[in-house]
Amino acid sequence: MTWVGIVLSIFVFVFLLKFYCKRYKLNFWKVFSWLPVFIILPYILGSYMYYLLHHWLIVPVSINDILAVIIPNISGSYDFHFIGIWLGFFIAVYMFVNSVNIYIEKFKWIDVLFYSLTLSLVPLGFFLLLGQSFYWLSTTSSLGVSVISSNSAMLGRWSQFYPVGIFLSLVSLINFLVVFIVYYIFKKKYGFGFLGFILLLLSLNIVFVFQSYPRYAVINYGGYIYDIKNYFTVFLAILTGVSWFKFIKEKKIWE
Repeated sequence: MTWVGIVLSIFVFVFLLKFYCKRYKLNFWKVFSWLPVFIILPYILGSYMYYLLHHWLIVPVSINDILAVIIPNISGSYDFHFIGIWLGFFIAVYMFVNSVNIYIEKFKWIDVLFYSLTLSLVPLGFFLLLGQSFYWLSTTSSLGVSVISSNSAMLGRWSQFYPVGIFLSLVSLINFLVVFIVYYIFKKKYGFGFLGFILLLLSLNIVFVFQSYPRYAVINYGGYIYDIKNYFTVFLAILTGVSWFKFIKEKKIWE
């Protein structure tokens, strides 16, 4: 189910790109030609970051190391790390937007990519829940769910756990709606994709609270445990905010 969700989400992402390109009057085939970059970069960096953090594989030099990074483990162990996946996606966004020569279109492309990403994460979260490929924290609250298959990897660990996949879907959908509402309040035609990415990155930290995963560079503060994933999302959100501010100030898009 996890692989079904990943493939389906890619198709949804492409469909939404085409839909929003038409709405924003952009050339869909321009971004479509970049699709391999949007897929390969998150894949390679996600896999590399996993082996870097889990096995301290800094430079893959042997054939086995290289194969471990470039060939996925389809047995059910998804050897990818969140930081590498999102870093790869944002690098792809940066490269693609820099390839656009018209500044107004740069703003529009950010919007298109944000809307397409957030809505494609909605079905992905649902299938991550069905796939049960990631470990979640146990709970006895009404939010808890139980396994539906006797072959589940979660069986025997806890009786109930948080449905992190659904949380991801809800966070993505809420971020989409917030930006959609802000768009109509301020009556701007484009430019709020930056805000959307900032909110999405920060709100993903809510999902992390309910996820059980190996943590690195841990800080325990205020009753919460923070690790490298929290630092990364905050740093990337700040970097996105600075880029947004500089873009508006220097290019005077909204004046």
